[in-house]
Amino acid sequence: MECRHCGYAAADADERCRLRSLGFEGRGLLNINKALSRLEWELSFRLATISHDGVLLFSGDRSSDFVEISIHDRVLQAEFSLGGKPKLVRMENERKNRVNDGEWHTVQVLFYDRHLTVVLDECDPFVALHAHGSAPCAAQARIDLPAKCVDPSVPCFRFLDVYNGIFLGGRPALSGKVEQGYSGCLANLTLSGELVDFSSLEDMDVRGTVHQGCKHRKDFCAEGTCGANAKCVNRWNGANCRCPHSSHHKGACSADLSTPNSRPLTLSDDESFIIYRPEEVSVPFTLSFEFRTSRMDTQIIVVEFEKRSTFYRIELDDSLLRVWLGQTSVLVDAPEMHPGHWTRVEVEFKEEEVKTVVDGIYEAISKHSMFDVSLDQIYTGLAPSTGHPSRFEGCLRDLAINSEPQPVAEKGKVRQGCIVPNRCSVDGVCPRESSCQREWNRHTCRCHRGFAGDTCLPVCSLPGICASNGFCMTTNNTRGYDCQCQPGFVGVNCERSAAVQACLSGYWGKFPHCKKCVCAEGFEAQCDKENGECKCPVSETRFWRVTARQSCPSTQSGLATRACDSEGRWQEVNTFNCTRPEYAVMVSKYDVLSSVELLAMLHNATRGSDAVEGRNLDIARTALERILDAELKLNELEQNHLKDAWFTESLAVTAGKISAHEQPENYVELVRKLAEYGRAVFRTHEQMPYLQPFQFASEHIVFSMDALDFSNTVPKYNNFIDHRPSDFPRILIHLENATRVFYSILAHPRCLHCDTPIVTVFSNTNQPIRIEFELDESTGWRYPECVALHSSHSSWTTRQAQLIALNLSHAMCEFESGGVYTVFAKQDSGSYLRLSHSTTAVSPVLAGTALMLCLISIVLTLARRGAGARLIRLGFVVTFILNALNLYFLNKVAVNQAFCPVRNAVLSFTSLAPFAWLFLYSLHLYRMLAEGRSKSNSLLCFLLGVLIPALLGCVSFLLATQCSVAPNDWLFWTLVVPIALMLLLSFYASTTSFLVSTNKQFDVIVVKFHLRRALCQHFLLCSLTLLHTTVALFSSLFNMSSPLKELINNITLVVAALYILIWSMCPGGKDSPNTTATMWLDAPQKSVIAESTALRCESPDVEDESKHENWAPEAIPCDPFLTSTPIKDQRTDSRERERENPLASAILSPADKILSDGLGHVYGNMGTLTRFRTDEDDADDAYYTYTASRRYKQSTFNRT
Repeated sequence: MECRHCGYAAADADERCRLRSLGFEGRGLLNINKALSRLEWELSFRLATISHDGVLLFSGDRSSDFVEISIHDRVLQAEFSLGGKPKLVRMENERKNRVNDGEWHTVQVLFYDRHLTVVLDECDPFVALHAHGSAPCAAQARIDLPAKCVDPSVPCFRFLDVYNGIFLGGRPALSGKVEQGYSGCLANLTLSGELVDFSSLEDMDVRGTVHQGCKHRKDFCAEGTCGANAKCVNRWNGANCRCPHSSHHKGACSADLSTPNSRPLTLSDDESFIIYRPEEVSVPFTLSFEFRTSRMDTQIIVVEFEKRSTFYRIELDDSLLRVWLGQTSVLVDAPEMHPGHWTRVEVEFKEEEVKTVVDGIYEAISKHSMFDVSLDQIYTGLAPSTGHPSRFEGCLRDLAINSEPQPVAEKGKVRQGCIVPNRCSVDGVCPRESSCQREWNRHTCRCHRGFAGDTCLPVCSLPGICASNGFCMTTNNTRGYDCQCQPGFVGVNCERSAAVQACLSGYWGKFPHCKKCVCAEGFEAQCDKENGECKCPVSETRFWRVTARQSCPSTQSGLATRACDSEGRWQEVNTFNCTRPEYAVMVSKYDVLSSVELLAMLHNATRGSDAVEGRNLDIARTALERILDAELKLNELEQNHLKDAWFTESLAVTAGKISAHEQPENYVELVRKLAEYGRAVFRTHEQMPYLQPFQFASEHIVFSMDALDFSNTVPKYNNFIDHRPSDFPRILIHLENATRVFYSILAHPRCLHCDTPIVTVFSNTNQPIRIEFELDESTGWRYPECVALHSSHSSWTTRQAQLIALNLSHAMCEFESGGVYTVFAKQDSGSYLRLSHSTTAVSPVLAGTALMLCLISIVLTLARRGAGARLIRLGFVVTFILNALNLYFLNKVAVNQAFCPVRNAVLSFTSLAPFAWLFLYSLHLYRMLAEGRSKSNSLLCFLLGVLIPALLGCVSFLLATQCSVAPNDWLFWTLVVPIALMLLLSFYASTTSFLVSTNKQFDVIVVKFHLRRALCQHFLLCSLTLLHTTVALFSSLFNMSSPLKELINNITLVVAALYILIWSMCPGGKDSPNTTATMWLDAPQKSVIAESTALRCESPDVEDESKHENWAPEAIPCDPFLTSTPIKDQRTDSRERERENPLASAILSPADKILSDGLGHVYGNMGTLTRFRTDEDDADDAYYTYTASRRYKQSTFNRT
């Protein structure tokens, strides 16, 4: 799994975006709410620092039991105590054990059997502690008990008892300050194999300053500060740009050494020295050089001035750089120097101070007056006639002043280049089963896997490698061996005794599943180890199938009964009538004691691990109900909740304990009364906003009042500490626009069908409340149902409750208002889906009305015979009905997870199909204008209206496997993209038709068949269909109440269905009934303006009525101009007309002629006219009254 867009740097978080590193500055610490085990535990972490001292981890109290892991003089040490004298263990102060080099180191701490072991980096602790000559990378200490402690009854300090969590970054003091604060970084803290997540650092107990992530060890090379051919190396607090001839270089690396003066020189003899004498150099100036040495204590270089009391000297003091200026010195705050590595030093001499920079990152400033001081000489080694000669063994190169390389003035016993002998080339320098690793002028022998010690002997030959007679085997793991332990021993080296895993006497079963034997009095305590059965004792006064009656055990009063069945086995003891004394005395105090006093008795009686059952449960329930009733009768100022916080805490904990053992028939009523008390507490806090938030928690209940000042999701713990048990059910409550909230969680529901904890929520919000329930394993095969407790009586209801999200582990429910909620789960009996019970009568009535309107539209469409677009209209109405039915049941059907792909395929098909038919209708309008055809293409209708939606359904079936329509799921995009594409194509076709209709040469046809009105009707139809589909599909993405969503969905459905009915009843564009098919000269004339303004319901695809004996196309006729033709010619086949007028079908095709003037005008040929004829043209043709401007053929008809 990989989390994208993580807010933390890659080096500070893992693949799940959990923050795993922290930064400390020595003035802060962090308390982790985790306890160390009393017997054994394992803790590991990584650290990076340049500090010499500081406490890394602390837990406990220095005056009693404690554990402390710290850095002392650059090496790890650990100190712990079991209550007596503390024990200290410290690693050897060797160079490889020092952790102040700024690099990451892994620390492992093991505690078992009063042993504390500290391990550094990749180290086998047994080999490090017992193999002679191995790297001392581990240390161990043990606390031995006195001889008297062999007796378990003698009190001794045997266990580690720490309860205040784990402190990181220092040791807490009573004053609140941080003692021995740690400066550096900690990462990957793991306790017993569990990684500690620091992502919620703001919610943790932080004292002082603690940073998220390690800013000193971030990826500085990612900033691209180095040149193209330089190698970038991340360091502590910065990066080095390394070149072949420079350890830290600014800019691009040069191919060769710039001057001979920059080449390295080697000083290897006791009398080796180099002297530089620059000419006329005075302060201010800059000195830079690089050195390399394997010594831990040595003087590197000295700068002397003409004033002898003033000098500059830099040296290594136990691998740390120390700068001397006169008689004062200062350590450079830098990591420990790596032996044999080149180090660059830049010294800037100013009149008031001297600044030393190491590797371009680490600085040290020395204050000293350098006014009017001139440089005398610079030297290293045992230079003669100098004030501070000292041996230097190593290399020096690139010494420059003000970036100018300086020539050597004098030298002795110095070699050119930096060359040292390779000791690994000497035969036999390392044992046989080892490899030699060169460390410049030194070497290290590293044993092969499976070998250890200074002579690299087989690891299995080490004495005691596998303790307690364990068997050692050579393997290929990281250690090189494995130990097969004898029974009763565990550990890597069989060093620990295994815990005894057996059921004690008086118990039966197999560990860890042990059950107590329950046998009649007189039998031995031990029953059958396999099944725990007890036989009835042989007695002359007891017969089978007889019930025994005895006094209740212990101090309880009453009679207990036990029946012996027909097979001679005792049944369970019936102790219902047994009453404990604390409950018995409570019965007589109901009407005498106050609520506070009665609650004190009830709390004292119920606390502890004993179950509350039988007569005791009845008494406790009655007392609790009396306390709740009394509190609910008081006004806000008289409530005991305001007087004493103990009252509310005791009441909540006691109610949780009683409800966890309550019988199902009384459980719901008890929950309802507890919820009423919670509502009263919420009202009190709402009226008195100065009251502080609180939370009381036990293993049975969480009772909390919180302010939503940090997050809209509760439980949250920025206002109080989380005291919930680790195994308490995880419930998340999401609220919007709320400032205060009361909630309670009953962890162990006792009601029938209740599958999740009972949650009570009251808040000052008018938005729905969403609760995320955690489901158990069995719920995955059952149907969860979100339910709420009825406010007036003790029954559950699904009204105003809706399941909005579900997977195999969680269910999210949405509730309209505050109340008591849970989830029911019933067996599914192999079903795939079911209807929800939460619905109202308004929804089906509106949906039925819309369906009836659509059915009427189908009948009207079928009745319109001869309509060219009837198939398209019918296809749209049918697919709209299917889409409406599917969307109506979308949120009313709970679908099994395995059935989601099928549901998504059907949803994709029905959602896209109406828009595909709408595109077909717009394409039909365009084709009528472009081709002069009024009939629709059946094959095209099948391809676009059926096949393409079906293919989309197949795609959804394969890709969308979840039932969610969220934007991050495939189903969302398989719905949105195809619908948007169809709408875009429909818009293009409709717009093209509209633009054509604006051309004057088509005015008569447009006016006669009302094409623009048809396009407007089509636009409204697309808009209403899109509105209904969008509201029904994606209403779950908006934060609205469920009844409001359903009402809006049904209203849009009815409006769309009503418009479809009107669209089917009034097909606009039909030819005017006042227009005759004969010659216009034989009928009364009507102006074009009057005809165009006549009020009619018409569309392009008009009905062809045979009774008129004429032809009336649904759109543009085949002739490109109006003519007066005989009646007999109007029945001529369309193909014949096309032969007579070949230009008719090319009016709108190709597309570049849509708005052009067409062909040029040819005199005397009416077929080449670029415009339609007018009434005046027809009159001139009839009466031969042509003018000079009218040059048409002198004929009334256009055919011979």
